[in-house]
Amino acid sequence: MWFYTKKIDLSFDVSPADWFVSGLRPRSPDPEENLQRVAYLVPDVFESYARILHPVSDRTDGGGGPPFLTWELVATKNGKKIHPEVQFERIDGIYRAPGDHMPWGNNPQEGSLVREHLKALMRVLAQFTPADELCWFGLWEGWGGLSKGSAVHMGRNATQRTAAEAPVQETLYDQYAMAPRIETSIRNYILFSGALSGADAFVETRDNQSMSIWWPDNRSWLVSTEIDFRSTYVGGSKECIEAILNDPVLEALPATAEDRIGLSSDTVN
Repeated sequence: MWFYTKKIDLSFDVSPADWFVSGLRPRSPDPEENLQRVAYLVPDVFESYARILHPVSDRTDGGGGPPFLTWELVATKNGKKIHPEVQFERIDGIYRAPGDHMPWGNNPQEGSLVREHLKALMRVLAQFTPADELCWFGLWEGWGGLSKGSAVHMGRNATQRTAAEAPVQETLYDQYAMAPRIETSIRNYILFSGALSGADAFVETRDNQSMSIWWPDNRSWLVSTEIDFRSTYVGGSKECIEAILNDPVLEALPATAEDRIGLSSDTVN
């Protein structure tokens, strides 16, 4: 079934997200500024920030090499530079001379952390989160599978699978439709609650989708993955962010709430 899990609970009270909504930078009348900084995604209330670069999928060697490549490798290959406001479109080499080889199979995933990197981030955040701490998870309301007609089974036995899952799936659709939304100037989100281990609730299913925003009840950190971006931003304590920056799995850069996040922000490459 789509977006079915027992790891976290659907919340019909979105007030735990009030601090997040009120902490985001309001929309700007200036189109060059509006929604173009980290503060539009993560409240400017944290001591430090990190930007996690979503990995580049590499499937060009028949599966014999590593499944993921870093932005650093791609940038080096193309004579570009990695910096806090780097944009993948500026370093991927797509505008080079025809025939030049691109050493990767797919661009970094937009709007979701891949399983391996999500697990790594969860391990780091667990070091800065009490074991019994309640956590909150916001999922963008527009993903296919959250509403009737937005996702279908394909392939063999698709009709039978759809029919077998219909009773529970219809109930899920109704619950998601009735659930209140976290409403921001950018997106609306459905709210869930549970232990930190629930951050991968929909990555471990056919949805393969990480949470859009998530944080502990004590608000000591917050993770934000905007649906159109190939990066995830984290706000937290200095120690927490340093741990993310030093994690051997994650490719992360130091960030600030004032860093620009749009394609035009990369003025180096």
